[in-house]
Amino acid sequence: MQPTLIVATEALADGSLTRRDLRRSYVKVHRNVYARTGVKLTALDRAHAAWLWSGRRATLVGHSASVLLGSQWIPDDAPVELVHSRRPAARGITGPVPTGENLVWSCYTHLTLGILKNDAAMLTAVRDAMASVVRPTSPANDGVQRDFSFHQHGPQLYTGGYGGSFAADVARYAVITRNTSFGLPGFAHTNVSFSPLSGYGLWSLRAWPTTT
Repeated sequence: MQPTLIVATEALADGSLTRRDLRRSYVKVHRNVYARTGVKLTALDRAHAAWLWSGRRATLVGHSASVLLGSQWIPDDAPVELVHSRRPAARGITGPVPTGENLVWSCYTHLTLGILKNDAAMLTAVRDAMASVVRPTSPANDGVQRDFSFHQHGPQLYTGGYGGSFAADVARYAVITRNTSFGLPGFAHTNVSFSPLSGYGLWSLRAWPTTT
């Protein structure tokens, strides 16, 4: 019996389905993700489908995570809660897209997983996300500002926790991935100084007034 959920490109590539089979026996749930015709999807099935839609890179959160842990009280038609980096989100998928230092923390989770799985595609996505987060952004967004302050949850006075963590984590990533294809591109190194004294210290001092 064919599985309840499939990734269409994978099923077609390995020969387990033909395009005719796909049209006759499956219905689209998300882009490239299909379910067997006539099967009523459970909350767990929908969570699985959303994870497949993300390229198997997202993290289930909220009530979708509770379903994964065995909860029986989530309606089958409830939106899936997912932390992901794909934009825009597919219909029926909700959840925050991490920004600033929250994105960096998510990158470290996926960096570890990518190394353990030897997954070049995941490591490339991590590199691209890390590169994006060191680009100066507008005051409306979290991250590095054009005056080299650092905002998280908006321009609020804070003790430098997010900004300090950001400086240390970006520098650590640069060291871990140096001389590999997953290292930060050149522009990132011009935006952040990575020396042990000036990188962390200077960034923390310049970010201090407006980090959150």
